[in-house]
Amino acid sequence: MRYADDALIFVKSGKAADRVMKTIVRFIEGKLGLIVNAEKSRIARPKDLKFLGFGYYYDSRHKRYQVRPHPVSVQKFQRKLRETGVSHWTIES
Repeated sequence: MRYADDALIFVKSGKAADRVMKTIVRFIEGKLGLIVNAEKSRIARPKDLKFLGFGYYYDSRHKRYQVRPHPVSVQKFQRKLRETGVSHWTIES
């Protein structure tokens, strides 16, 4: 059996992030009986995240965060394309 073990939770402030992190960890470990990896769990701003190959940037025109492929993931994809002999593609972000 497989479990989904990656998640992002967005809140408005650092204070809210601390509170929600404690609550979620208590629920996952107490009620579900699972272990939360404290080394991998962290509080961060969206612009500092890479999640499942995507990154986040703030769109000042729409006043919200948007998602797009992370530059590292794009480079990895381009490298794999070159290895297969497809060298004329350009990926724009």
